[in-house]
Amino acid sequence: MKKAIIIQADDWEGLFVDGYLVAEGHTLNDGESRIKVLVRFSKKYNFDIAEIEEFYIEEEDEEILEDLGCFPESLDWLYGLYSR
Repeated sequence: MKKAIIIQADDWEGLFVDGYLVAEGHTLNDGESRIKVLVRFSKKYNFDIAEIEEFYIEEEDEEILEDLGCFPESLDWLYGLYSR
């Protein structure tokens, strides 16, 4: 099974699966039920919804997000440790 991580910033969040960005936006659910959206993503990307980890963007990565205007394609581009 794959590993899913949600990273939140001030007004943006991204869903990473196995270290790669698969969705982002002001909210991942954009007006829909958050649970339903996450279930749909879990089926599409083969991860266990109960195992999703959530983090807030680390200070050292805020500038990267500001420069890009979005999350990077890979967690490898960020300095923070977004895994337990």
